[in-house]
Amino acid sequence: MKYNSYEIQDFLTDLEFIDWVRKGDDKADFFQEWLHTDPENKREALIARDILLRLDVKKLTPSQEEYRKSLKRLLRNKRVSIDKRDSSDSENVRGKLLPYLWKSVAMIAFLLIAFGWEWQQRTFETEMQKVEWVSRSCPYGSKLKITLPDKSVINLNSGSRVEFPRAFRGNRKVRLVEGEAFFEVKKISDSPFLVYSDGLEVKVVGTSFNVRAFADEEEIKVSVLTGKVITTGKQDNDKSFVAHLTPNEVIRFEKKSGNYAREYVPDLNILWKSNTIVFENVPFSEAVLELERWYGYTFEFPDKNILKIPGKINGKYKGKSLVEVLDGFTFSLRLEYDIDYDKKIVTVRKSD
Repeated sequence: MKYNSYEIQDFLTDLEFIDWVRKGDDKADFFQEWLHTDPENKREALIARDILLRLDVKKLTPSQEEYRKSLKRLLRNKRVSIDKRDSSDSENVRGKLLPYLWKSVAMIAFLLIAFGWEWQQRTFETEMQKVEWVSRSCPYGSKLKITLPDKSVINLNSGSRVEFPRAFRGNRKVRLVEGEAFFEVKKISDSPFLVYSDGLEVKVVGTSFNVRAFADEEEIKVSVLTGKVITTGKQDNDKSFVAHLTPNEVIRFEKKSGNYAREYVPDLNILWKSNTIVFENVPFSEAVLELERWYGYTFEFPDKNILKIPGKINGKYKGKSLVEVLDGFTFSLRLEYDIDYDKKIVTVRKSD
């Protein structure tokens, strides 16, 4: 297969590869399956994909004069320094370097023509800084519903924060800085909706899905309720993946290792949206963090060893008060508690 021998510049000049990255056309399944075979040049393919996604694309058809000027500007920035003290060596070096030089120039010139990308030194981060961003937070003990400029809706869970442009231009980009959010995305076929969160990218056109990415948790969890989602994981250790998710699929992405696992959940439901708190075989310390976010109370422990108490917490509580939830599992753990409602502090001790 030709793609197995491709380098980065080859992917960047392959029209079928470009269409897959930009549009997700009928080649999507082919490229997805090819990446899953783990070819030796998989890293090059993912780097090329990342470059294409970061381009500010515009539908332009440059004239011959514009092409000539672009190429001249490229050549001016691609001078090769050759030691002139030995002319024979210089010729040999020039002979070896020029093919690579022209291959690089041809690749960049192609991108200029294909996308109308103005030649300048800029990165994705500096481009993002030019946009006026809005930051919205949801404090502990509450929930927040946000309507975006495109009429998409974000439901924020307690202790969460998102950032988004005041006005969308091109791709619709949202940062989930911290916490958990449920997205109901308005379908705009030529404007993908992108969510970024701590090394994970989620790309959709029109769908509903949930992203959980709390800073004190070791993984990010994406759950798809309707539509299709493309998740891309990137880490500093060069581990990366691309996974297509359909309804009732969940992916768990480990922040540190870059590893991920996906599963199908037949009865998938985003219960926090219906004011239901769920504990599924979690340690007491994790349950406490969830209760602090959910109810907005601070938990204090005169004996810190209580947080290491053995046993797991299980239970589902819909519309229950903090007292009702605490009564649900402190008895079995042989704990007792006091609540200072004015200071919103829960003090937990071992029962006598």
